Amino acid sequence: MCNRYHYSGRDISRIVERLRVYPIAQEPTDIWPSKPAPVLLQRHDHHAAIEMMPWGIQPDWQRSLLLFARFETAAIKQSFRMAYRMRRCLVLATGFWETRYFESPDQPMVIAGIYDSWYEGRDTPSHGFTMLSAPATPAVQPYNDRMPLILPEEAWQTWLDPISTLEQLAPLMRPWQGELVTKDQPTLSPPRPIEKPDPTEQLELQW
Repeated sequence: MCNRYHYSGRDISRIVERLRVYPIAQEPTDIWPSKPAPVLLQRHDHHAAIEMMPWGIQPDWQRSLLLFARFETAAIKQSFRMAYRMRRCLVLATGFWETRYFESPDQPMVIAGIYDSWYEGRDTPSHGFTMLSAPATPAVQPYNDRMPLILPEEAWQTWLDPISTLEQLAPLMRPWQGELVTKDQPTLSPPRPIEKPDPTEQLELQW
């Protein structure tokens, strides 16, 4: 699976308009594991908000960051099932790397994600998100049999809504049906080694 994706904010206006969220200023950047990235979540007051959150979650019994959860098993697997039911988010991206760089020409690349917190033996919790993965499209299959689960625009609100039932979420769990194209990759910073998120960085989230 990919371990880097790109976010430019290019299509953020469409997301802001559709979901009525306040945009954040964010320079074009590459996102790698443990780096804070913009995700969109819905708070308990039913208002959507964009938050910066590190990529990767690490339950207490895991020794490494979990970057992806298979959509086929996320609802039942111990590491993800509670977050899948209660703490879903939308990961905002422009494109991702899987040997080559891929973008969606049809709509903003909005990826299904879940977020969680863990303590690592400390009093201060760490927070992070992981992406859901799906079988690869024909364009990606030569490089990997899995890819991030891109959600069509009509599914964004259902995925984000914390009161959506498992029955309502199930139809969203399907491989991307749209087109993916390869482009020249943005020339930004190279990937960095995976680092654990800093537990002292606090996020004002409602759990």
